[in-house]
Amino acid sequence: MTLAGPEPVEARHAPIDYEHYMSKQLQPVADGILSFMRDDFTVLMSGQKALF
Repeated sequence: MTLAGPEPVEARHAPIDYEHYMSKQLQPVADGILSFMRDDFTVLMSGQKALF
């Protein structure tokens, strides 16, 4: 998934949409696990976006 929508890897022109992958794939799984530890994905990732 790119900022311009889905593009094939071989012909990708737009930048990768990291926010899409974080919110649609990582966050649901992480929140399911973090709820047992009384933590929150959004809080944990607030300082991590600068790494991307």
